[in-house]
Amino acid sequence: MESILRSRPAGHHGHTAQAPQSALPVRADKTIYSLQALRFIAAALVIISHIRNEVGLTPFGSSGVDIFFVISGFIIYYVTRNGAPQFFTRRLIRIVPLYWLGTLALAAIALKAPGMLNHASLDADKLLGSLFFIPVWNESIQYHMPLLTLGWSLNYEILFYLVFFIALKISHQHRLLISSLLLVGLTALHPYAAPESALAFWSDAYVIEFIYGMLLAQLLSSTRFIEHARLPMLTAVGGLLIYTWALLPDTGLVTQEMALDKWVRVVVIGLPSTALVVLTLACEQAFRKLSQPVKTTIDFLGELSYPIYIFHIYVMGAVKRLGALQFSLPVYSAIVFTATLTVAAAVYVLYEKPVRAFLSRHLLRGKGGNKDKGSQHPPRAAMPLAG
Repeated sequence: MESILRSRPAGHHGHTAQAPQSALPVRADKTIYSLQALRFIAAALVIISHIRNEVGLTPFGSSGVDIFFVISGFIIYYVTRNGAPQFFTRRLIRIVPLYWLGTLALAAIALKAPGMLNHASLDADKLLGSLFFIPVWNESIQYHMPLLTLGWSLNYEILFYLVFFIALKISHQHRLLISSLLLVGLTALHPYAAPESALAFWSDAYVIEFIYGMLLAQLLSSTRFIEHARLPMLTAVGGLLIYTWALLPDTGLVTQEMALDKWVRVVVIGLPSTALVVLTLACEQAFRKLSQPVKTTIDFLGELSYPIYIFHIYVMGAVKRLGALQFSLPVYSAIVFTATLTVAAAVYVLYEKPVRAFLSRHLLRGKGGNKDKGSQHPPRAAMPLAG
């Protein structure tokens, strides 16, 4: 465990980094394979939840989003340990292109073939709110929901990035404390917010799960915590058992009604999700010993987690219209997973990766057109939900 979580990251351009012991290995290969694997698993859990809901079974797997939020807090705190040049721009480059593609594609469908959509309706306010991550109240379901419904979680991601950006501007050293206080302060406003207001959405308890991730990153950078490897390992294994037991469909501890109570959710799902991240990180050394082809595959699947998350709903809709629901649940699930992976891979290779590279070349530059010399090259799991 200690060898996984302790290293001295090198600075850039020959400068020695001043950060304390890091929570993850920083080597020539900066991919965090364990988190890449977990990101893919979390995306698969979301698909499972939607498949079960589609066939009338109790949803199981929506906790994948909670895992994403914890990973997000962990990684964002970790990658800014040596500074955070152009932090918010980098985050937008990772999130916006793919989300806008999914949203605009849905808008086109709503205009040309509105009958193909179940609940989505199109108007200017909803489209603009969706594109700019502003929670939009949906009267029919009495909840905030963007045009691309899965974008609700990205609204929380952008909020977290903005809060963390503010904390960085105030004090890099105290970014954990400041961002945590701001997020907790937001939740304190929730009882006073009108239900249909954006503040009611932003101040929901979900934001606490980002704090879990940041605290985890801080804990795992503590030598005293790491030296007692049994403690995090026992915590992780115990959390995994609780996580599995609590979330079993139909027989689990957490009912659908309980999961809708956000404060209950961030405890009974958020904390075990955090322990699951600990357990995953504890396996990083084992992941690094795998053959290179296997590690390359894991890395690629992790990169696909964002397009999987965004586009699996499109795939499910298409598969359903082709009559796949007539098959058994295992066959239907296999068709959905195979088609989703194919679409996600195509979107990633042909659109997301080249667009991100293009925007990075043109937007992540310092004065005079030179690339930002202080920029970090974050590990490959640096985009928990979106790459």
